[in-house]
Amino acid sequence: MAFVYPIIKEVAKQEGIAVDSQRLPPLYETIDPKLLQRFVEMETCETSTIEFEYYGHSVAVFGDGSIEIKETVDHPVQMT
Repeated sequence: MAFVYPIIKEVAKQEGIAVDSQRLPPLYETIDPKLLQRFVEMETCETSTIEFEYYGHSVAVFGDGSIEIKETVDHPVQMT
């Protein structure tokens, strides 16, 4: 899915961990990646937004395909 890797990559970057880290849960446990793809492909949704929480980050996927990711206050506890 075109939108999965950029989301995981940016969250990993903000966390300071490797993209292939086992610490990040699969995105599909939070939201259906196919849903994100269909949302962006729909011509009528250019001004719409889907927002969800993923690993202590607020993720917004806009109808034009752009993505915005911000760390939330309720950040998950890091176990080492």
